[in-house]
Amino acid sequence: MRTLCRRGGEAGQGLIELAVALPVLLAIVSAVIDGGWAFYEAASLASAAEAAGRAVSIQETGAGLCAGTPPESDGAVALAAAEAAAPSLNRAALTVALSYLEPACVGRMRTVVVSLGYSITSLTPWFAPLLDGRVLTAQAADAVEEVPPPWWQPSAGSSSTSTTQGGTDGSEQ
Repeated sequence: MRTLCRRGGEAGQGLIELAVALPVLLAIVSAVIDGGWAFYEAASLASAAEAAGRAVSIQETGAGLCAGTPPESDGAVALAAAEAAAPSLNRAALTVALSYLEPACVGRMRTVVVSLGYSITSLTPWFAPLLDGRVLTAQAADAVEEVPPPWWQPSAGSSSTSTTQGGTDGSEQ
């Protein structure tokens, strides 16, 4: 039988090729992992901002806050809603800021803005210098009816019962 012999200069060539290609391959895989993680956290933060804005606007509806800044209790409501909407976010890295777009009510309405900030961390050590400590931000704005319309408050002379008039309930008489 004939044996296959390598030429003298080819010994260890595969190991050298692996040593050159492996760091490039690991960098590409790490970039995909960390990039996907960053996009996931950005989407989670946007969802959390929308949920926080919705919760604050519901909390403030009819409160009559036509001047000043949002109450501090709204910050706790926003944080709780953000945590419920995006439980994967680290609470310690999450910041909440509330503001109004208008200085006072426009008619009965006012727009509340919820701003969330989140300090991102990388999953792999290759991109830690690029990602660690960067702050992702998301904002959501919702209209709030601060002053209730007249039909929300029953007048003193009205009764709480109503009578059904013939033919209005859809049945034949």
